[in-house]
Amino acid sequence: MGTSIYKNNQSFPFNKLCTLIEKALGYFSTWPPTATIILGNIGILEDGAFIHVGYFDKILEVGDIRKIVTPNSDVMYSLLGSVAINQGRRGEDSSLLTESVTRTKFVTVEFGRANALVLRAAGCVEAHFSDFALLADAILACHSNGERKSNWVLVTHVVIADETTIFISRKAGGMLQLMIGPDDVPDVSMFADSDVIAEKDIAFKVIASKGCTPLFRVAQVKRRFLGRAGFTMV
Repeated sequence: MGTSIYKNNQSFPFNKLCTLIEKALGYFSTWPPTATIILGNIGILEDGAFIHVGYFDKILEVGDIRKIVTPNSDVMYSLLGSVAINQGRRGEDSSLLTESVTRTKFVTVEFGRANALVLRAAGCVEAHFSDFALLADAILACHSNGERKSNWVLVTHVVIADETTIFISRKAGGMLQLMIGPDDVPDVSMFADSDVIAEKDIAFKVIASKGCTPLFRVAQVKRRFLGRAGFTMV
């Protein structure tokens, strides 16, 4: 039996949130976000969940199927109309605060409904295979020999982030306030080196976790017209 990287033992529906991300971004999302996805992982997709089965070790026997890494833009996703993110400073007129605090930037995240989501992945690169045709030939050969099941999928692309942040609200009115440092902190690192100073009704949070693989894509053997099998992106 495989093990799921989705832990659906909380009160909010991880699989539905991951389906929202897939529709918006075109990538499947890793759960929990600190789980590691690598090229060549084999699994099953069930209701938005990736069930890990194993690794396609025959990749190592195939010719020129190198991993290549290409820059990817920073990723920001939130459930439209349900999340408000505001930046600003606080306490400039307060004599009780030190100069370093009055120059500190704060971020407030407010949620208008339960199970609302914020995903921010900074400093992303995407790793994928250099020759999809060679990879497909290897997969189809295994499939024809009965070595791979038709419902298995193979991870072909992985987004690797310098920092990954995810917030999920427990119910409407959920809120987080974070102190994130001086005003010259670049926006791309909004949650880097931040401290939570206020929190209400938050079901889940990961802040600026290093080296995660928050997003990935998969391909699968599918039967084509006239019965021929092909290996195509899902």
